[in-house]
Amino acid sequence: MKNYKLLFILCVGLSSCGIYRQNVVNVPMIQKKGQVQMGVYQSFSGREAQVSYAATNSIALMANYNNMRAKKTTYSLENYNIDKHYFGEVGLGLYKKDTAKKGKIREVFFIVGKGMTSHYWQGLDSSSKLLTSFRQG
Repeated sequence: MKNYKLLFILCVGLSSCGIYRQNVVNVPMIQKKGQVQMGVYQSFSGREAQVSYAATNSIALMANYNNMRAKKTTYSLENYNIDKHYFGEVGLGLYKKDTAKKGKIREVFFIVGKGMTSHYWQGLDSSSKLLTSFRQG
């Protein structure tokens, strides 16, 4: 029987995310020391800003912030949901411009980040008594 421990750990780690929304392609693509790459995007999941800086000829730093806006879902005048999501990341990476293949850049970044999601629900029950619930994750 094959050993599936690594696959199991990977699946558990990836399933621990409360929400996943894809963000745009990371900005790094740096080629030499001192180079800075920046990007600001408006995408289907919100606004995003990314920056990367080549500290040496092989080490780079990057930062990323994504604000996925507040989304209000209205069911009636009294019943609605409000969801808000945002996150920030910082990373350290290695990059190398491949001289044998023109235009090819290899890069690996180790990224850590923190995000927040909140959910607010308000509604009336059948007896017209106000029920309010708030959950923050």
